[in-house]
Amino acid sequence: SKISGKAFSLICENLIISNIDGSPGPGLAESWKFSEGGKVWSFNLVKGAKWHNGREMTADDIKWNFERMLKKETRSPLAGRFHIIESMMTIDKHTIQFTLKRPIVGFPTLMYSAASAQVPMCAPESVNTEGKITHPIGTGPFEFVEWKQNEYFKVKKNPNYRVKGIPYLDEIVIKFIVDETTRLAAVRSG
Repeated sequence: SKISGKAFSLICENLIISNIDGSPGPGLAESWKFSEGGKVWSFNLVKGAKWHNGREMTADDIKWNFERMLKKETRSPLAGRFHIIESMMTIDKHTIQFTLKRPIVGFPTLMYSAASAQVPMCAPESVNTEGKITHPIGTGPFEFVEWKQNEYFKVKKNPNYRVKGIPYLDEIVIKFIVDETTRLAAVRSG
């Protein structure tokens, strides 16, 4: 079972986000640079980002996310986007380096898609013994509360979010109403 990428992005943030103009902007990576003509990319991570379980987010966690995404067993729909990665290395607690199979100057743009597929980073503790994420632990403005398949998805405010004053809401409940008539009636009734 999959949780919608848009709902998931309330909980798990991306390394890079899309600016309003579509260019790459800082997410969990505050800055990045390339060398060797775009073959080696270093990402400097924000300091002070914490997983919802209180543990500090580190470069090792980001590396784990990409390794998991690239494993055949995971069957990630994002794996094809990152087949270009030859290797990854954590330089220090807040720096991860990707070496690509060939130079790609637009590598950061693979980290996000303004229209659909995000590349959310989750704490390794999110994965159960079957290798699935059923209780996502992220660094985002909202914490996972509950998901009832085909009914609703509920998140609550992360009181320890690193961006002060955000989020503005205490909780969000996303209801899944497939039937158009029922959905319209629900909107009309509030």
